Amino acid sequence: MIQLENEYDPRLFDILLTDIDKKDILEIIPRRLNIDYLSDTPKEFDGDVYGIIYGPQLRLFCATTVKRNDKIKIVTFLIDTGPSTTYISKKVLDAFDIFMVDPANDYVNVRINGKNARVMRSHSHFKDVNVMGMLYLNANNIDVHINSGNENFLLHFNQV
Repeated sequence: MIQLENEYDPRLFDILLTDIDKKDILEIIPRRLNIDYLSDTPKEFDGDVYGIIYGPQLRLFCATTVKRNDKIKIVTFLIDTGPSTTYISKKVLDAFDIFMVDPANDYVNVRINGKNARVMRSHSHFKDVNVMGMLYLNANNIDVHINSGNENFLLHFNQV
């Protein structure tokens, strides 16, 4: 068997994300969502969130707010029901002046769409991608409604 360099063993990761790159995250997806990535906003979003189905693997991407202390920024997220953890990229952490001593194991508390979230730093092959995981979706009683014919979806935040 031939061993390829930089090959990722999918058993070692919560996420296998080979079809999305930095340009998608920083330029194309924000443009499709009509947002400026990491722009400041005066108020947290706190209602339902609409998103798009994007890329060859039909990934779910949306934009919402992330708040830490007195800073609020608009951030794109991949909705992924595989991993339980929610991840944010180093670029987002830097925008909030958050430094992690041990990026592989540390977590930080933020607010996403007006709800508390415990997040870790994105790493390895998905280091530029912010991922909304199942613990966040479950803890906040969020329904995901996919409208595949229109290539969009809705995150419905049920009242808890």
